[in-house]
Amino acid sequence: PVIHFYETFLAAYNPALRKARGVWYTPEPVVDFIVRAVDDVLKKDFDLKDGLTDESKIQLTIDHTPNEQKKSNKAIQTKDVHRVQILDPATGTGTFLTHIVKHIHKQFKNDQGGWQSYVNDHLIPRLNGFELLMASYAMAHLKLDMTLADTGYSTDRSSKIRFNIYLTNSLEEHHTDAG
Repeated sequence: PVIHFYETFLAAYNPALRKARGVWYTPEPVVDFIVRAVDDVLKKDFDLKDGLTDESKIQLTIDHTPNEQKKSNKAIQTKDVHRVQILDPATGTGTFLTHIVKHIHKQFKNDQGGWQSYVNDHLIPRLNGFELLMASYAMAHLKLDMTLADTGYSTDRSSKIRFNIYLTNSLEEHHTDAG
C-alpha cells in the first residue's frame, strides 16, 4: 500500500515538476512484456540458454589510474563479473527490477533451496539502478526488499550485501577523477 500510495501521489502531485524530472510510470503489463522480451533476446540472439537467469561470468580488466598517471600500471585490476548485468538507468520505485526478480524466481519454483544462494551470489550483485529522486530511491530499496521476501528469500541483516541502487543522475557526465 505504501508503494501504491507513493506512485499514485507522485502522479497527482505537481505534474510540472514530475515532467521536468522525467518521472513517468510504466504500466506493469508493459514492464512484464519488456522483461520477457529481454529474456527471450538473451536466449535466442545471444545464445544464453538461461537468459536473465544466466550465472556465467567474464573477466574484466579495470584501470583505476587517474588520467594524468596512465603511464604506470599500478592501479590495474582484473576481476570476474557476471556476463548479464541488469541496469535500470531511471529506476523510479524499482518496478523493472522487481519484475526481473519475479521473472527469474519462476525458474526456481521447484528449487527453493537454491534460490537463497542464487539471490546472494548471482542476482543482487548484478541488479543495478540509478535514481534521481530521493523518495523514489528509498521506495525502490523497500520494494526490492519486499519482493525478495515474498519469494521466500530471507535477508541476513549481518551480511554486507546491499542493492546496487544509487541516488544519482544517469544523464550526468562522470567526474574526471572517477575514471
